[in-house]
Amino acid sequence: DTRFSKNKLPYKSNIAVFFWEGDGKKLENPGFYLHMDPDKYFIGVGLHEFPKSMIDTYRNAVIDSRHGSALQDVIDRVKKRGKYQLGWKKYKKVPRGFDAGHERAEYLLFGGIGFHLEEPVTSRVQQADFADDCFDKFKDMADIHDWLKNIR
Repeated sequence: DTRFSKNKLPYKSNIAVFFWEGDGKKLENPGFYLHMDPDKYFIGVGLHEFPKSMIDTYRNAVIDSRHGSALQDVIDRVKKRGKYQLGWKKYKKVPRGFDAGHERAEYLLFGGIGFHLEEPVTSRVQQADFADDCFDKFKDMADIHDWLKNIR
């Protein structure tokens, strides 16, 4: 409400929606995220930051032959579906106790993992089928969500 303020700019100029799946606090679960502001929109799937209770589970899954190779398959599949970016690398060095030469060691540098896409806002966001387009992008990236659910 800017009625009584000299600054008439909106207090908040963006909107965000997060749908998560799992027990516990929402940000400790993988999910689907849409963020829009006047200039761009961002669509993401995954878990932006691992809770402390999950980081070891994730790291052990990365080096596990079954879960780790499934992760690599997910990453390869999603990248083929579009211009989705893999994120969220946080660390500079492989954690102590893990082999820096492991074939999937680069994923041990992640503090959370998921795919995202950021695009400029155009008249496209005002079209009736924009929600369907977002849903299709969520489906393209959903494999990482499923992988995260399966390692818990």
